[in-house]
Amino acid sequence: MPHFVNKIVTLKRPVKSRFADPFILNLTIMNSPIYKEKTLAQLIIFCFVAGGLALLAFSCSDANNTNTAMQEGNEFFQSYCVICHGKYADGRGSMANRLNTPPMDLTTIAKRRGGNFPDEEIFKIIAGVEDMPGHSSGEMPAWWETLKKSEDITKDKVVKEKIEHIVAYLKAIQK
Repeated sequence: MPHFVNKIVTLKRPVKSRFADPFILNLTIMNSPIYKEKTLAQLIIFCFVAGGLALLAFSCSDANNTNTAMQEGNEFFQSYCVICHGKYADGRGSMANRLNTPPMDLTTIAKRRGGNFPDEEIFKIIAGVEDMPGHSSGEMPAWWETLKKSEDITKDKVVKEKIEHIVAYLKAIQK
C-alpha cells in the first residue's frame, strides 16, 4: 500500500472539503472509532437476525418432516395394521375376535408405561426384533420382512424409516 494512504487513514478528523478524493474520505471514515463501533453493532445484529432465520428454517423443516413422517406412518398403519388393531388403533379391528391373542389398544402405550412412549421398544416390536404376545408368533407378522416384500423395498435403511414413521404415528395418537 502506498505510504500516503497510511498518513491519510490516521487522520484524527474527517476531511471536510467537498472536493476531497472519495477514496481518501472513505478510508478516513472507515478508520474512525464511531464507524467501527457502528459496524460491529450492525454485524452483531446481522448475526442474530441471520441465526434466527436459520433456526426458524430448520425448525419449520423439522416440523414438516415430522408431519410427513406421521402422515406416512398413518398410511402404513391404515394399510397394514387396521385389520387387527382397528381404524382408531384401539384393538378393535375386524380380525380382532378371530385371534388367539387380542390386539392391544395402541393409543394407550404411553399410559401403560407411566406416561412415557418407548420409541425404540415399539420399533423393535413392530420390526419383529422383540417378542410380544401376538407378535411374531404367526398371528402378527414381523413387519421388517413383510414390508420389504410387500412394498418391494431392497434397502434396510428405507424399511427402518418406514417403521420409524409408524412409530411416530403411534406416538402422536396417544391418549
